[in-house]
Amino acid sequence: MKTVIRNILEIVIYELQAAVATRRALMVIGLYLASGIIGSVAFEYSVNVAQDKLIQIAVESGADADEAALQISLRENEALNSFIAFAVGEPLESLNPLLIESPILPIFFGASLLFLPLLILLTSFDHIVTDLQSRSMCYQTLRLSRREMLIGKTLAQLTLYSIITFISAGCVLLSGLIMLNSMDLGATIPGLLVAWAILLPVGFCYLSITTFASSVAKQPFSALMITVFILLALKLQGVVGGWFDLPFLEYLRPSHYETGLWLVSTPSVLTSIAAYVGFGAFFLFLADRIIAGRDL
Repeated sequence: MKTVIRNILEIVIYELQAAVATRRALMVIGLYLASGIIGSVAFEYSVNVAQDKLIQIAVESGADADEAALQISLRENEALNSFIAFAVGEPLESLNPLLIESPILPIFFGASLLFLPLLILLTSFDHIVTDLQSRSMCYQTLRLSRREMLIGKTLAQLTLYSIITFISAGCVLLSGLIMLNSMDLGATIPGLLVAWAILLPVGFCYLSITTFASSVAKQPFSALMITVFILLALKLQGVVGGWFDLPFLEYLRPSHYETGLWLVSTPSVLTSIAAYVGFGAFFLFLADRIIAGRDL
């Protein structure tokens, strides 16, 4: 058992070093972090401009500046939270307060749920097929099992994903501290940590899909196309289910469970997390079976 763990850790370390050394991965990660920072700054700047304008109007009407700033800040948060509740499709009181306590929290969490599948697709679609195509996996399996290789490579990509999302959360926090006139760190930091933790099983799900596609394909471009096809097929299942009156298809796509991640109800959150982990485990199992039967 110790040998297996040591072998897997060696793969994880090697794959992480290889990932950060590739120009494509660095470019995608850099673009993702840069777009996150730019989006956060733009949002926070808009909030500040609107807040300053409303405070100016209130002061000109004879209101106290500090009291006006407090009331306007509260109303802006209420308006943003109401919009988030509308977008999620649930009543405001059912949402997890930790995810909406600060204005940057729902923006970070919602944008991450939207764009992280694309990040994983672009950074991980070829992490299996490249070794299969070059036959390097043939030599690696002389001292490691195929399953150890698969687990190590997947854990490396999941670790990379976790680090990227953590850095992204830190960038959002920093931009909020710089840009926003008032931000409660006591509410924002726990909320960001909760959001980051919830995003991990989501990342595992989509990473397993790319791993499966990368195991099936014979070349990197094919892996990319297979991953895109699977993601589109999963997205369209709900539409197809509506057309043919097959409501159970709605439960067979990962994005169906996004709503539960926002809720304050612990059973709802755990159900959604379990669903993402279940999808991930299923596709990872398929990848394991495919690699076990491939001629290396």
